[in-house]
Amino acid sequence: MAEKDQPSSIYISLMNEIKIRLKCLEDSLDGKYGKNIQITRENCFLQLRFVCELIALGCLVAHENTVGAKRLRKRWQANEIISELNKLHPEFYPQPIDLRRDENKNFVAQILENDHLKKEEIGILYGRCGDVLHRGKLKNLLKNKNYTNNRDIFRDIFEWHQKIVKLMNVHYISHSDGSTGWVVKMTNDPTTGSPAILITKREYFVDSQSLTR
Repeated sequence: MAEKDQPSSIYISLMNEIKIRLKCLEDSLDGKYGKNIQITRENCFLQLRFVCELIALGCLVAHENTVGAKRLRKRWQANEIISELNKLHPEFYPQPIDLRRDENKNFVAQILENDHLKKEEIGILYGRCGDVLHRGKLKNLLKNKNYTNNRDIFRDIFEWHQKIVKLMNVHYISHSDGSTGWVVKMTNDPTTGSPAILITKREYFVDSQSLTR
């Protein structure tokens, strides 16, 4: 198997695309693609939809050896992948962590109980994206939607964005055996800022909280 086809390389590629799409969302909110509020919202939710799918596909890559996971390879809907993986291996989802080195240069990790995107919220966000990205029923189109003079019109986008950042910034994703997994830092390369996998084995953690829930 070529290096680019290794699961770890595929996972990093997916994480890099998440970074690109979040940057596109941020640029949209900054008005770099125009000032039309409705189109800006639609573009942001398009990126959020892709990010949901990328997170789900990343989970699938990390658990390709889990019994029953191979049948999910043809799935692309984020909510379906998450739901099915949860049945196969409940600890499949990334966990946000604080990663440090102690005085002996050993890695010490602590799970962060921050307001990150939970696995139960993927389906909620994914469904919300679908609602925004369809024109919907005629009766809804006839309603008077006032997108002007509403300073909170992007509040929901900011909140979802922050949940995703808090989840992905530095995270641990366990493999099905429970003893191995990947610690991923989304901005590891000092020059390019590209994501990188820092640790692959659970045993490399010293005096850390349990990385299972």
